[in-house]
Amino acid sequence: MELIDKKGKTFTINDIKGSIAMVQEFLHYKPSGQTGSLQRLDEERQLYWEDFLKKLEQLQNDQNK
Repeated sequence: MELIDKKGKTFTINDIKGSIAMVQEFLHYKPSGQTGSLQRLDEERQLYWEDFLKKLEQLQNDQNK
């Protein structure tokens, strides 16, 4: 299965459950309270992985139909 991220890059997903678990684990890491441009980068990173997780979950739902 393929997933296209927010930036248009295509990923081949072979293990949906494992990929979801990995992204969920990654989302638990929080930045250390940085400010300025680093804070913006952290926010963008968070939004990117939340979007990636939603797309993985949609792939999983589509597969289970």
